[in-house]
Amino acid sequence: MMDDKKISQYLNDIQNLSAAESELDTFIGSLREAQLKYRDSIEQLYSWKAGEAKERASQWSADFFLELSKKIHRLEDKRYDIIQTRKRLDSLMRAEINSGPKW
Repeated sequence: MMDDKKISQYLNDIQNLSAAESELDTFIGSLREAQLKYRDSIEQLYSWKAGEAKERASQWSADFFLELSKKIHRLEDKRYDIIQTRKRLDSLMRAEINSGPKW
């Protein structure tokens, strides 16, 4: 028998996961845009001929981009998890609907 309350909960969960996915997409896009702007600024910095300051800036920049890339990758992994969970909930909801009475 089809449980309307269960289906309603599935729909609500799917909607919440879709919203979370959308927010993550926006946030990841913003991070990537900031990354590009920062990279442009660093390229200008590299044009300096300041010796030790240039080396420190170069190392700091490399560390920054490594950490930023790791964080973006973790966010993308979470986004993938959200998509997979949403798909599983959708399948469960469809199974619940299909298990209802056949008229």
